[in-house]
Amino acid sequence: MRRFKLVASIGFLLTVVVSGCAAPSPRETAVPQEGAKLAAAPSRLVASINADPAFVVPRITKTLPGSEVLEGIVHASPAVVNEEGNLAPRLAESVPSIDNGLWKLLPDGRMEMTYKLKPNLRWHDGAPFSAEDLAFTLRIGLDPDLPYFRHRGYLWVEDAQALDPLTFVLRWKQPYVWADTVFVDGGAYVLPIPRHIMEQPYLAAADDREKVLEHPYWAEEFVGMGPFKLREFARGRHAIFEAYDGYVLGRPKIDVVEIRFFLDKGAIIANLLAGTIDTALGRGFALEEAMSVRDGWSSGRLEASTKNLVRIFPQFLNPDPPIIGNVQFRRALMHAMNRQEMVDTIQRGMVPVAHHFLSPNDPSYKATEAAVVRYDYDPRRSVQLIEELGYRRGTDGLFRDNGNQRISVELRTTTDNTVHESAALVVADNWQRIGVGAEPFLAPRQLQANNEFRATFPGFELIQHPNEQSALLNLHSRETSLPENGFNQTGNRPRYMNPQFDALIDRFAVTIPKAEREQVLGQIVHHMSDQLTMMFMFYQTDPLLMTNRLQGARSLGPVTPVWNIHEWEVK
Repeated sequence: MRRFKLVASIGFLLTVVVSGCAAPSPRETAVPQEGAKLAAAPSRLVASINADPAFVVPRITKTLPGSEVLEGIVHASPAVVNEEGNLAPRLAESVPSIDNGLWKLLPDGRMEMTYKLKPNLRWHDGAPFSAEDLAFTLRIGLDPDLPYFRHRGYLWVEDAQALDPLTFVLRWKQPYVWADTVFVDGGAYVLPIPRHIMEQPYLAAADDREKVLEHPYWAEEFVGMGPFKLREFARGRHAIFEAYDGYVLGRPKIDVVEIRFFLDKGAIIANLLAGTIDTALGRGFALEEAMSVRDGWSSGRLEASTKNLVRIFPQFLNPDPPIIGNVQFRRALMHAMNRQEMVDTIQRGMVPVAHHFLSPNDPSYKATEAAVVRYDYDPRRSVQLIEELGYRRGTDGLFRDNGNQRISVELRTTTDNTVHESAALVVADNWQRIGVGAEPFLAPRQLQANNEFRATFPGFELIQHPNEQSALLNLHSRETSLPENGFNQTGNRPRYMNPQFDALIDRFAVTIPKAEREQVLGQIVHHMSDQLTMMFMFYQTDPLLMTNRLQGARSLGPVTPVWNIHEWEVK
């Protein structure tokens, strides 16, 4: 019932907006005269994000979803993930590979990668870009006192060297399958940092590296190499960018891009319908919300692509109740979930049920599909499995142990995406129907950045997460959030620590030939689905709302929506 209330509330919001009976907060009010200006200025794009970022670089702090858009507009990297999901050169002459000789596996087990940069590249302030900037970026990335910039592959970096202004060599202690993504937009934890601006502040902060983050470079004085350069950064309001004539792929077709910051999604909807913004970028809208907007918006359209995997993480470290650690119990809960019904209702039938960690459009999906253990909807099987564990149903229909204590689990989720809330309510109902007490807990936004709170959920956490192959490295034991690391390692959300599983991940990370790597990948996804280290539900869609006059923008799943913003036009 809660899901239908949500749909109704969105429909009501649209009615209110269209009829003009309600208005967003003063700072987020639609401005009709600005909309008139947009129609007369085709070289200006006004967009929104559902965030109020404090920095242009979102990885410095846990900003709200969508703030990564800013960095994609103002910065560039040696390579980028294109619409086919492959790496394409940008600042570099070519992407390092075994075939072109820029990626070498050495006889002693080490590895070497060479970046050849394009000539005559310049930062937005006119300073030349060189291999020394990449060397400086790596130096910051390897600094243990600045974990914000850490790429998982840095664990295996041996050293790096700028051979000349256009040649950068990165040496590795061992093979690493994603070595070519270290400086990649969409894959890296840090894009190139200008040495001529940040080296002195970095050296001056030797006693307290956190002072590096206080430099205005990260916000109002950001300098990048992307298609647009920063003109104004006003926290709580907007960021304004202007076209960069010296962009490596040519001057953008749009002259000015304004990104407005909204914490209220209702305000974004109001501005879209009023015509004062052209598109809503970044994360924030569930498909259900976006489709409701589209249905009442004759001058706009919706594009959607598969992105991320909605899943349930069991707690493996001191779970409460302890039966959660029993794989047979987790299998019973999997058979109890009507995932197809959730796909049909929450995702409008636009995505398939997820049996596999990878999305169906992943190039390794078919090669590893047979290794996956499937769990079809079968409530009778669920009841049988729980009864085999020694539980019996009480008069209230709930399972109880020998001490007459009923099974009750917490299902935690977040409130930043309506898919989370809708799915959690359905799952809790499914589990209640087979006799397992389930209590949904909706974590408020202010707790979502609290690493300790997020790590220590007692039962289950339902959330969407990246499911590309590189995300598998996050599931290693070393990525577990623990008191001894200050709960700062946040990749292994279920806190599953298994030496055999770690060994598979380690082998996968160093196996470069594709056929051999997919064999190891098959073993990984088999272990995940057999032991239910996470419980796959369905794939998430990534909706992109835009006015009909915006041309060239496309929703491409794992690719940032602004990856080709230099090609966009406003008619």
